[in-house]
Amino acid sequence: MSVIETSEFKRGVHIELDGEPYTIVDIEKQAPTARGGKTLVRVKVRNMKSGQLLDKAFKAGDVFKEPDLAREDTTYSYETPEAFVFMNTETYEQVEVPREILGDEGRFLQEGMVVRLRRFNGVVISAELPQYVDCTVSSVVPGARGDTASRSVTTEATLENGVKLQVPLYIKAGDRVRVDPKTGEFRERAG
Repeated sequence: MSVIETSEFKRGVHIELDGEPYTIVDIEKQAPTARGGKTLVRVKVRNMKSGQLLDKAFKAGDVFKEPDLAREDTTYSYETPEAFVFMNTETYEQVEVPREILGDEGRFLQEGMVVRLRRFNGVVISAELPQYVDCTVSSVVPGARGDTASRSVTTEATLENGVKLQVPLYIKAGDRVRVDPKTGEFRERAG
């Protein structure tokens, strides 16, 4: 078991608080105001399981456990009513990930897509999809004449996976588009 001292804190460092894994998002050190006082280290930490952001303050020299985290590259295989099933690219073992962990991003999973899973104490706590996903547009609501004059230069499109999003007027049914799975927003036409 390795430990991390407050002097080693920086953005992106992982610590364990109350049995939960956290990532340091921001850090600020405050010098003592009185003689003999300890330096105060204020941090913003994000819970790696829930995504909750917290403000915490620690004294210089405080020591924390480093969380037992592991990353594993997998490929998406299929889904069940309760979970998404991935295959580990090294061991070929199947890994079931509950739907709640992926949330809305699960709509953008495609067979064979490489997804990085993160485990805490052997349990999957997060799944990281690629930054952008290419999808095929199945239908587009036609733009009305004069839309460009009113600055409404987007129209609603439905993707092959049923997701609806706003796209520029030049996108047509059958086009491939690049989408950000975190936000569900159009990025660009895929080449």
